[in-house]
Amino acid sequence: PKGETPEQRRLRKQAIKEARRFRRQEKKGNKMAFAEEHRKVAKERAGQIKAVPIV
Repeated sequence: PKGETPEQRRLRKQAIKEARRFRRQEKKGNKMAFAEEHRKVAKERAGQIKAVPIV
C-alpha cells in the first residue's frame, strides 16, 4: 500500500509468510489424517467377503 514505511512493509510480508506457512502445515496434517483414515477403511474392507445374492 502507498504511504507504507519499509518497516511496515517488511512486517506485513513477514506476517503473510507466517500465515501461509501455518496453512501449509495445517493442510499437510489434514492430508495425512485423511490418507490414514482411507488406509484403515481399505484394510477393513479387504477382510470382508462380498455377498452376492443367488437369484
